[in-house]
Amino acid sequence: MRIVTAMADVACERGPEHASVASVVARVGLSRRTFYQHFASRQDCLLAVFDDAVARATIRVQAAYDLEGPWVARLRDAVLALLALLDESPDLARLCVLSLHADEPEMRVRRSRLLDALAGALEEGRRQLATSRQPPPLAGEAAVGAGLSLVHTALMERRSGLTQDLFGPLMATLLLPYRGPAIARRECSRPAPKPRPSRPPRFPGAGSASRPRMRMTYRTARALSVIAANPGISNRLVAAEAGVRDQGQISKMLARLRRLGLIDSQSTEGVNAWRLTEEGEELCRALGIAVPGRAGSS
Repeated sequence: MRIVTAMADVACERGPEHASVASVVARVGLSRRTFYQHFASRQDCLLAVFDDAVARATIRVQAAYDLEGPWVARLRDAVLALLALLDESPDLARLCVLSLHADEPEMRVRRSRLLDALAGALEEGRRQLATSRQPPPLAGEAAVGAGLSLVHTALMERRSGLTQDLFGPLMATLLLPYRGPAIARRECSRPAPKPRPSRPPRFPGAGSASRPRMRMTYRTARALSVIAANPGISNRLVAAEAGVRDQGQISKMLARLRRLGLIDSQSTEGVNAWRLTEEGEELCRALGIAVPGRAGSS
């Protein structure tokens, strides 16, 4: 995480194209050898910066969206949480938006996954409408694309106060296919409210003197998701499904998750067979990761 943080700082200051391995290791006070023990390349580290930022944003926005109440009110809370995060870290947000437009295979996969997740969050609005009033199947993707275009333009123009500037237009863009032009116009002129208190997921072991703290990253969340969907999975298959190419990295990650009490393994002939613990299941549900029912449970 020290390397990822240093890469984020250098890339924000100089631009991703000028964030060299030499500048990153000099910033963090480590050797190039240590860098390559953790990352296959400079680009691999930049992807980790993007993954970490998206994971933290997801946790913040999901916590706001999951509060009880009508769908439109919860959507407002989620949009407000996202814009507040952009205002807190505009340089990092700009870096991530630039990364989203990179024409590279790894980023294309991430872009598709992110857009699908955002469009899926709007589907609750569709389910609240009668079949005859529902928008076309791709309405969610179109609304998310238009919303991201608003954010991209504001970040590239280096505007300040994104919350006040974008809250109404962004809400109008997202609601238009589901609530129609009259409500969209009303949302467009609505001032940004004060954020409602959120209840972020409680990570098991966080803040405990007896357990190490955990910083949730995209890859960590992905590994938990893979184990949740495939109880008894091995190290090698977790790495393949979670997109972690280095076996040393996946071994360290799984060992850390085990120390935190989130996963456990029943080794068979020397091969790990990973499963979520009850605390791991609790965390996955908090993050919106589907957890199959335990065998024998009601």
